[in-house]
Order: sequence, then C-alpha cells, then structure tokens
Amino acid sequence: MREVLNGWKASHPMVGDVRGLGPMMLVEFVRDRETKEPAAPEDTLRVVRQAVSNGVVVIRAGLYSNCVRLLHR
Repeated sequence: MREVLNGWKASHPMVGDVRGLGPMMLVEFVRDRETKEPAAPEDTLRVVRQAVSNGVVVIRAGLYSNCVRLLHR
C-alpha cells in the first residue's frame, strides 16, 4: 500500500505526504508542497467521493480535513 501511495505522491502534486503504521495509512493533500498549505476541505471531499464511487472506502481526517485514511489488509 505504501508503495502505491508513494507513487501517487510522485505523480500528483496535490499529495503532500504519505504516512502511517501497519495497515492504517494516511494521505495528506496540500495546495503547495513547498509551503505545505493544506488543501481545501472541498478538494479532499472531491477525492473521497471519487474513491467511494470506485468502491474504495476512505475516512476524511486531519486538523484541516485535508487528509484521507485508508486501512488495508
């Protein structure tokens, strides 16, 4: 899972960080990787809706609602 998510980070400027321990992973979305300005909650919600429409269940997270959590087995 970490390998796939790091691939997202390499190809999508909106992905600011990928982190987690064990099966729980988190993807943080940013407006700018340099300043680490959080993405707007609406942007994250758009990602959540797209994931759900593709059968992937994610949880929106983070102090600024700019992250999603994934649990893999």
